[in-house]
Amino acid sequence: ETLPWNLELPEVQAAQDKQIPWQEIDMSIGEIGSDFTVQGIDLNYVGVILGSSIIWNEETNSLDIDADKSCDHQKIRKINGSYDNEENRKYLKNVVNVLLTRGVHGLYIYAVDEELRRKLRDLNKKL
Repeated sequence: ETLPWNLELPEVQAAQDKQIPWQEIDMSIGEIGSDFTVQGIDLNYVGVILGSSIIWNEETNSLDIDADKSCDHQKIRKINGSYDNEENRKYLKNVVNVLLTRGVHGLYIYAVDEELRRKLRDLNKKL
């Protein structure tokens, strides 16, 4: 199943035209938000899909970024033929930070990267 991106539903667009914040529009529950949709806003619960560009780095034992796998090409730029550069990795880490810190009562995470998904499951078992 596919869901509309933020501000795609006509009811949500109409409410936005009236200056109603996205997260306060009843119909927005049926849309996928973004870092810009929730930046600076606390929500009761947040569900985050970490795309293929968010990976687990076994060498550093930490979350990492492979910006070449990012689909956010409107906000990141190629340098020497590659999206995977320090500027883009820093930007994408900030996006992840914004998304992971919006849920007051809870956070649901799904990671596309298999290693990261495994690591998150292992960490969750320790809670």
